[in-house]
This record gives sequence, C-alpha cells and structure tokens, in this order.
Amino acid sequence: MSLVASALKDLQPDEQTRVLDWAVKKFGVAIGSTGARTAGAVQGGTAARVAEDGTFTEFAELFAAASPKTDINKALVAGYWAQIIGNKASFQSQELNSDLKHLGHHIGNITQALDSLIAMKPQLVLQLRKDGNTRQARKTYKLSTAGVDVVKKMLRGEASANGNEA
Repeated sequence: MSLVASALKDLQPDEQTRVLDWAVKKFGVAIGSTGARTAGAVQGGTAARVAEDGTFTEFAELFAAASPKTDINKALVAGYWAQIIGNKASFQSQELNSDLKHLGHHIGNITQALDSLIAMKPQLVLQLRKDGNTRQARKTYKLSTAGVDVVKKMLRGEASANGNEA
C-alpha cells in the first residue's frame, strides 16, 4: 500500500482518479463499501463510477448517493435504478413508485413527475407505449441518454433534472 501511495502522491486528484480507475478495470477488482457511496464522498466521480460498475446492490444506496430533492429527480433516480442498474429495457411508473415508497419517498403522482421529465428539452424520459385507452392505462417508459447523464451528474453532485445544482 505504501508503494501505491508513494506512486500517487505527486499526481493531481483527477490524475489519481484516472490511474486508480485504470487499475480497478485492469485487475478486475470491486471497490469495497468504505464510504465511497456516501453523498460526501462524490468528489472525483467516485459514486458515479460505482453506479456504472453496477455495484449499488440496494436502491437505497443509489438514492442516498444521488440525493434527489424534488419529485421529478426522485422519479429520474428510480428510473435509473430500474433501467440501468436493473438492466431493463423499460419500466412502468408503478414499479418506480413502489421502490420509492419502500424508502419512504412516495410520490403523490408519479405519472405527472414522469410527464414533466418527458416535457423537458432535451427529454429526460421517453414514453414507449400505453396499454389501454383510458387515462389510467399502464404506460411504459425508458430514460433517454440525456436522462442517464443527468443522474450520473447527480451522483457526482453536479446537477439535477431541472438543470440546477443538486
């Protein structure tokens, strides 16, 4: 460990991050849960890299790292959990609201939150289909590339869905 520390000590933080990221990928090791997923430890993109590696094992970990404040940000993070971490092509609003409810962050109208994300430019969520003719018909959604990018920025503490600082 002292060899690694001495090799990294003269590098800038972004260079250290790049070297460590390379080493993790090169040797195929997993990063342990030594606090890298906490909201205070997102400097240098650590939390975002953890999420991209799929090592968030609980929705609560992802939610805490992203720290969403508004209903639309909560819906966006829940969609990221379902689609990216859960490796699904699409999701339904009920699934997101169930996940949020288990954490104590129930959204009163999840469809309205998703509609707000659809209305944004660029669209952060896309509606893929609607099963049925009624207003309450089940809708299927997916995050757009822009939506995925916003959640990654939230994990780094850079922004939220409405473009403001997180």
